[in-house]
Amino acid sequence: MMYDTYDGDQVNVHIATSTDFGASISSDVIAYSFAPLALLAATGSSTSNREFGDYQYLTSTGDTFYGAFAGLGDVNAGGINTTALIDPYFISGSETVPEPSTLLLILGALLSFGFFRHRMH
Repeated sequence: MMYDTYDGDQVNVHIATSTDFGASISSDVIAYSFAPLALLAATGSSTSNREFGDYQYLTSTGDTFYGAFAGLGDVNAGGINTTALIDPYFISGSETVPEPSTLLLILGALLSFGFFRHRMH
């Protein structure tokens, strides 16, 4: 999962993992932290509350996850100064996710049901 926290000074972008469908968190890493811009500087408006918009996305293919989120810019290798802009950041990583035992339990129940139903006929 990916989520943001704000403590009044810093925005923290978290990447967290759970092996029990979110009942507990097995790891929680702060992937990126920054002090946000003033609302007027970030949005060009003093009444908007959508500094970051809906720019957070996380998906996976196999054991590799890919994500995108909005963060405060920086000077990149090409020398373009984006320190006053909210920019997209892209991340990726790998996390081995064990097969949930509940799926094996359901599969076993379905096989048993089919076996006993077949024997009754």
